[in-house]
Amino acid sequence: MRFILFSDSYKDDSEPAIVTQMFQNGLETFHLNKPRFTEEMYEEYIESIPEEYHSRIFIHQFHGYVTKYKLAGIYLHRRKGLNKDYLHRLQMWWYFKRRPDLKITCSFSKLSNMYEVKEVYDHVLLRPVFGSKSEGNYHSAFPETGLMDALGKTKHTVAAFGGTDYDKIETVFKLGFKGFAIKGGIWRSQDPFAEFIRIRDRVAELEKIYSQFE
Repeated sequence: MRFILFSDSYKDDSEPAIVTQMFQNGLETFHLNKPRFTEEMYEEYIESIPEEYHSRIFIHQFHGYVTKYKLAGIYLHRRKGLNKDYLHRLQMWWYFKRRPDLKITCSFSKLSNMYEVKEVYDHVLLRPVFGSKSEGNYHSAFPETGLMDALGKTKHTVAAFGGTDYDKIETVFKLGFKGFAIKGGIWRSQDPFAEFIRIRDRVAELEKIYSQFE
């Protein structure tokens, strides 16, 4: 089960150190998404993370940094990032020329995306799978039968996103996802690092249980 962590959307000077501590304790995939950051703030954040962990970071803005820092890859917004205009194609060509190992990821919002989208991604996020915890809505946003059927047939590595937290991890396993992405479930907790460890250990526990049924 792939554990993907999103950065908080807001600026917190302590966040890079906490993320580094998570990397040191098993975090494999991190999405850096800071829409309010300037380019200088974005680069400062990246440089605050030890170089040995850069290969685990996907960036949502200022994509040119994937060549300067050898980051894992780029998150593309499907409406903007996948357009076919000449400038976009030229930029992507340049990134891949400099980084043939570059990985791409994006989000799906419809189950049909799992069959219709042919591009190859390192992983994709299906969102929103669960309702927002702040709204007290814990129901899946997709019909369970259709969701499980789509997950069983798709060639994409699909991670659940939206309303994911500690209490949802077993449901993610049962539905057949290959991963999950979490944001507020960690950054809104009293101790983000402690919550990361709690979720990490729960994933390890469930992997042992569900491996018996494979």
